[in-house]
Amino acid sequence: MTEHSRRVALAFVGGSLVSCAPVCDEVGVRAAAAAFTAGAERDGVEALRGACPSLPAVFMGSSLPSVREDPEWAGLVARTCPAAVHARGGVASLDELGRGVRTICALDRYGLLAADAAFVRADLRGFALYEWLVGGRVEPSLAAEVVRPLLTEHALVAANLVPPRGAIDLQPRSGGPELRVSPTMVSVDGAPVLSLEGGRAAPGVFVGHVSGSLRTALAASFARARAQAERAEVGMDSELAIVADRYTPFATLGDAMYTARKVGFETFSVVVHDGSELRGLPVGVPLEWSPPDDVIRELRLKYVFVVTPEAVTARLEGREEARFTQPAGAAIAAHAKLHKALYPNLSVATLRVDGEVPLQAVVSLIDTLAGEGCRLLEAVRGGRIPDECLFWQAVLDLDPPLRYDSDVAP
Repeated sequence: MTEHSRRVALAFVGGSLVSCAPVCDEVGVRAAAAAFTAGAERDGVEALRGACPSLPAVFMGSSLPSVREDPEWAGLVARTCPAAVHARGGVASLDELGRGVRTICALDRYGLLAADAAFVRADLRGFALYEWLVGGRVEPSLAAEVVRPLLTEHALVAANLVPPRGAIDLQPRSGGPELRVSPTMVSVDGAPVLSLEGGRAAPGVFVGHVSGSLRTALAASFARARAQAERAEVGMDSELAIVADRYTPFATLGDAMYTARKVGFETFSVVVHDGSELRGLPVGVPLEWSPPDDVIRELRLKYVFVVTPEAVTARLEGREEARFTQPAGAAIAAHAKLHKALYPNLSVATLRVDGEVPLQAVVSLIDTLAGEGCRLLEAVRGGRIPDECLFWQAVLDLDPPLRYDSDVAP
């Protein structure tokens, strides 16, 4: 047994020993639960630290440590997710566990989430906190009051936000710039920016597809991300995570993405729900949204889908236009398979979406075009694109399509 494995084992055993007296003061734990429920996370952490003198440090920080560098956290993971323990005593990281952490770790045994509730891998910390509290003789019902407000599902329910269902297997982006669109609010990095009604902004809020207040908030978010990258001496990742309700009209989302492109964001990751966990669906925007330059680019064949609430029209240069009346998933899938066979090196599909189309319809079409059974996780890690994947790179645009100068009055 290595020294690290020995320390993990000691942390596991030490944390499993149940003392006669609770490790936490009940009054303080109730104060922490009240603070977390009210959204005052910092106050909740302080109350919990005061109530539980031996509270592990991982529950007081904003990021998860490595199981290889923090034996205490590794021991907590081993208790919460026994399947993560290697035969020789080591503990797998979340990346090593891969797809389906909720299922692999059998986290539903705790009864903290409904079967169809949203979950992300970072929620494992909340489950580990519940395990630690109950192991320290805190009543399970009180431990649940502390933990539930810390889980992703709680934040989505509080915002009345239900992400679209999607089939992508990639992890959602976390810790970076985030645009959140609920039926009543657009927020950037947790701060409210624009009020909405039914997912729509009031007339005049977006002028030329750009909102001034949203542009200011996104520019500040981009600047923070760039400063953080410079401090860490790593390259700037110009990606914006989008957490939006499934019924969000594409007019709102398209205008928000166009505004984000104006301040420097280049790619986007739309959070979707696969039925068990939240995933990140990568999407791009047209080159025409970018500032003009002198670079000579090769002309590429465009596979374009014009999407309205009533129909989807497929256009490909040199081929006859095809119109599919909604719902038309099976017919569109057959069309995509045929054209993938004709153009095997083509992987990009451009969706020009009418503003009335809800986000869920857009995500469902992206999944259809990507191909049933298309899994990209291993490809992202350096593997090959599976044969099941058809047009797995989606580019989103409004219809009529926008250009870089669409925000300039004619």
